[in-house]
Amino acid sequence: MRLACLNIHAGRCGTGDNRGSLPAIAELLRSVSPDVCLLQEVDRRMPRSGFVDQAGRLARAMRRDGEGEWYFAFYGRLDFGPLGQYGNAILSREPIANIRRLPLSASGGEPRGAVGVTISGDTPIVIWTTHLGLRDEWRATQLTDLAVAVNADVETGYAVIVGGDFNALADAPEVAMFQERTGLVIASLDAPTFPATEPIHRIDFLFVLPERPVANSGVIAEPNASDHGLLWIDV
Repeated sequence: MRLACLNIHAGRCGTGDNRGSLPAIAELLRSVSPDVCLLQEVDRRMPRSGFVDQAGRLARAMRRDGEGEWYFAFYGRLDFGPLGQYGNAILSREPIANIRRLPLSASGGEPRGAVGVTISGDTPIVIWTTHLGLRDEWRATQLTDLAVAVNADVETGYAVIVGGDFNALADAPEVAMFQERTGLVIASLDAPTFPATEPIHRIDFLFVLPERPVANSGVIAEPNASDHGLLWIDV
């Protein structure tokens, strides 16, 4: 299974001029032929992005000739009512058996959340994606909440994968705490993911259980698509 993880910057390119970039995002995602896409900073019917359901449009764009439909789950933790929602999404080539939407605690700043899906198969896989806060104490609280949900999945025997924009470096205490509490390890390439114009920070991650080997991984920075690089792994 190949997973791609990308902060799509609300469908705006990463070159600084805020041009719409959904076609470029779709092209970038298709270029790595993923089975599952974990997306952050996703707009749903927001005025700033033309009232587009970005997760739905990208799911349709992932279809290739002769292929069936893609499936998606969205959680707009930041809800503006009739003016749309903003949050995270997961796209899947295979049907999604279950969707969970988890609010993450924070004492301040932008409301954050995580969306999780179960993809059925010989071994059901649970995949979570999130976009964490800008301050370390907020991230620590948010990752504590997420760890509780992830541990419940691990205890059921599911294969679990977590990914997203953590707004933190790999050696941050809150990232170490999350790994210690869940048993997950960073699976993605040790390479910077932000900013896409000249990546110098590694703040986007994919985590797996240590018994799930990672066959390959990579990062592709394309500023015409987003301000973050796309991260992918094969498991």
